[in-house]
Amino acid sequence: MSEIAENIEMMDLVNKMARNTKDEYFEYIYRGNFTPEITQNIINLTANKFYVDTSTKTIRKRITFIMIECLQNITRHQDKPAKSPLEETDLFILQKFKNIVYVSAANIIKNENILGLKEKLDLVVKLNPDELKAYYKAALSNGEVSDKGGAGLGILSMARRTDGHVFYKFKKIDDQYSYFYIQNRIYTSEEESVSEVADMVSLDRISKFHLLLNKENILLNFNGTFAFDNLESILPILESQIAGGEHETKTATFELTVKLLKNIIFFADNSNGFMGKSVNNENTRGVFLLCKQDNKIYLTTTNYIENKKIRQLKNKIDLINNLEKSGLLKVRNYIGEFLISDEKTKPDLSLLDMRIKSNNKIFYKTQKVNNKVSLFVIQVIV
Repeated sequence: MSEIAENIEMMDLVNKMARNTKDEYFEYIYRGNFTPEITQNIINLTANKFYVDTSTKTIRKRITFIMIECLQNITRHQDKPAKSPLEETDLFILQKFKNIVYVSAANIIKNENILGLKEKLDLVVKLNPDELKAYYKAALSNGEVSDKGGAGLGILSMARRTDGHVFYKFKKIDDQYSYFYIQNRIYTSEEESVSEVADMVSLDRISKFHLLLNKENILLNFNGTFAFDNLESILPILESQIAGGEHETKTATFELTVKLLKNIIFFADNSNGFMGKSVNNENTRGVFLLCKQDNKIYLTTTNYIENKKIRQLKNKIDLINNLEKSGLLKVRNYIGEFLISDEKTKPDLSLLDMRIKSNNKIFYKTQKVNNKVSLFVIQVIV
C-alpha cells in the first residue's frame, strides 16, 4: 500500500471515530504501556471532566475509585509475556451517556487462570449489595481474597461500589493467553433503561475496537473533551509512548502534538450540540490518535469546523504544502507581511510550524456532516 493510501485509510479511521462520538457520549481511550505515572495522568485527564460535569460531581469520588482499581488491575494483575507483540495491548476506556458512566479495562491473562477467575466473578456479579458487603467482610476475615488472582479485593471493591454492575469477557489470543475485559457501570442519578446505548458500550464492541487498535498499532487514542489544562496530563502519556526514540524525533513529536491539540482547543467549531463545547473554547470535542508504522509516527486529529471556513482552510494548507523548505522559512520569517498584504489566503502560523517541524506535507480530509459543519481531519508524519 502506498504512503498516500495509508494516510487516507488512517484518516478515514479517525473520521469514523469522531462520528461515533455523539452529544453527551464521550470516550477516553488509552492503549499501550501502563505505569503508575501514566495511571496518575490518565486519572488527572479524565477527572477534569467530572469536576465541571454537574451530573457527576456528587459521585466523582466513586468514579475515581473505580478508575484507579481498573488501572491497577492492568498494572498488577496481568500475565503479560515479556518481549512480545502483546507488550503494548492493555486498554482503558471511559464512557458516559446521560446518567451512566462506564469504566472498562483489558489486560492479558494466562488461559489456565480463566476458569478460577470466571467462577469467582460469576459469584460476585450474582450477589446483591447486602450480600456483596457480607461476602467482602467474610473474605477479609478469613483471608480468602488475595490482592492478585481470583476475584481479588479490587474486583470485590468495584462490585460493591457499583452495586454489582460489573461485566466481564474473555477473548482468546492463542493457546497460552487471553484478554480479560472488565466493565463497571456507575449511575450518577436514578437508574434508567440502558438498552439505547447497549451496543455502544458492550464489551463485544470494545473487544472489536481493541482488535482494530492492535492491528493498526494505535498506541494512543483520545476521543472526547479537550481543554488547555488537559495538555499537562496528555503530554506525559505521549512521552511514554515515544520513549527510546531519537531526541530530535521525540522533540518534533512533542511539539507537533501540542500544536495539533491547541488547534482543536482554539479553532474547532460546535455543531448544534452534536459535539459539546463550552463557552470560550474551554472544552472542545475532538479525536487525537498516535500510531507507529514502518518507523514513522503518525499524529492525526479531527474536530468539527463550520462549512463556510473549509475553503479558506484548504487554501492555507495547500499554499503551505506547495512551498519548498526555503520558501517556508522565508514565509515564517516575514509572516507579518503576509498578514497585512493577503488576509484571505494568509498561512496559519500553527500550520506553517507543523509543516516546517515535520519536514513533511500536511495531509487533510473533510467530510460534510450537515449544512453547518464538517469533520476536518489533519495528519502530520514524523
